Amino acid sequence: MATKARLIAKAFNITNGEASLKGQAARALTKVTNAVAADSNAATIDTFDGTTIRAAQYFITANTAGDSSHQAQQIYVTHNGDSATLVSYGTLLHNDVTIVSYDATIDGNDTISLVADPQISNGLKFSFERIDVEKV
Repeated sequence: MATKARLIAKAFNITNGEASLKGQAARALTKVTNAVAADSNAATIDTFDGTTIRAAQYFITANTAGDSSHQAQQIYVTHNGDSATLVSYGTLLHNDVTIVSYDATIDGNDTISLVADPQISNGLKFSFERIDVEKV
């Protein structure tokens, strides 16, 4: 008898950590990364290829160097080839202080960037998981 996990994996054609809906061109790719913003200047913490990826979902945390404050949230990024936009959901704050805000940009080579703008004076550490949705 097949387990629920095996049935789900079969339905979504999951192999080697990659998933795709059977008969669909889109697939989800997961990327787990750590990044650092050394000071209070805005910094790119992740990029992806907009020629192949239409949208990305981030599960992201940021924390201060001494871990006295942290912030966790979900961010959705998409683009149309000319501009990149994002929306953020479920922001959770430790110490009720927003320590970072985010923006999305696109360059002439269709590289999409997630930009972190620290709202504090000392550096931040980031950890995130990104799920990509390919262009169809």
